[in-house]
Amino acid sequence: MADPEPLELLLYGVDQISRGNLDYRLEYSNDDEFLPVCTAFNGMAERLERSVELARRNEENRKELLLDRFNRKFDKD
Repeated sequence: MADPEPLELLLYGVDQISRGNLDYRLEYSNDDEFLPVCTAFNGMAERLERSVELARRNEENRKELLLDRFNRKFDKD
């Protein structure tokens, strides 16, 4: 089977990210005008993955803080 065309590769990557597969990265090694596009896509995907993970951790921390405050309030009573 032949390698996919660059645009097909990019569209597949966009589809993967949009479906929540944030660890998907494009694998493209041709040294042509499409390589910087793939590099930029992979950088964007990496930053998005880190951002989503940070938001998830912040939300967990917020819930733990609220639960702790709630428990302390009712432990006093």
